Amino acid sequence: MKEFDILFSILTLPEVDFLSYIARRLIEKGYRIGFILFHEAGAEKLERMGIPFFNMHTLREEIQYVPLSDNELDDFRIKFGISNLRHLFIHEKVGYNRREEKKLAEKAFHYLLILDKIFVENNVKCIIQELGGFSSNQCVYYTARKNNIDHVFYEPAAFSKRIVFNRNSYYSDIPRRIMDVQPLHELRAEVESYLGKYLQSKSMVVPFKDRHSFADMTFRKIFNLENAKRLKRKLLH
Repeated sequence: MKEFDILFSILTLPEVDFLSYIARRLIEKGYRIGFILFHEAGAEKLERMGIPFFNMHTLREEIQYVPLSDNELDDFRIKFGISNLRHLFIHEKVGYNRREEKKLAEKAFHYLLILDKIFVENNVKCIIQELGGFSSNQCVYYTARKNNIDHVFYEPAAFSKRIVFNRNSYYSDIPRRIMDVQPLHELRAEVESYLGKYLQSKSMVVPFKDRHSFADMTFRKIFNLENAKRLKRKLLH
């Protein structure tokens, strides 16, 4: 059994670059850090850094998925506290026009089984991942909740240099007691100034790690060196 103060769950290579930097700083302060990788390319970088990780691509091959009956699926849903199992993969279905619901469902259930095994066999205090609706995001969230592990979503806010954290929830519910409090004069002035500048410039807040996705919307967004590397990795795997 391994001990982790924090497990970062990642889906993309830019997330590995961003969070590995944060992980290194936390490790220097004595925290025990690890990763859950849904992007196989991150393994090489984390190995070089000496940071432990769970590679979901490898684990999917090692831990076989056994199809479940309808009754077993319902027990599965209740055990993980999921109101509707279809919600686990509807993001992929709609976003990528995927029609094979059975395969999408099996992939999500397989993730749940693997993650449950990881969380049961290791002592994990907290899971942190970027907010998202993919099956991988949701499976990490529901499995953490099932195992009573604190889970934190983070998401860049609409205001520059601000970030939103959601602890043990998908929703950013601001308590009424906070909403009813009058803001400090300097904070109100800062917000008014920010909104004024935005209305003039119409600028967007784009996190550094996502800039490559918004920088060029021409054919170069598809035909570039990074995508060529990704294609090579997929062909080799």
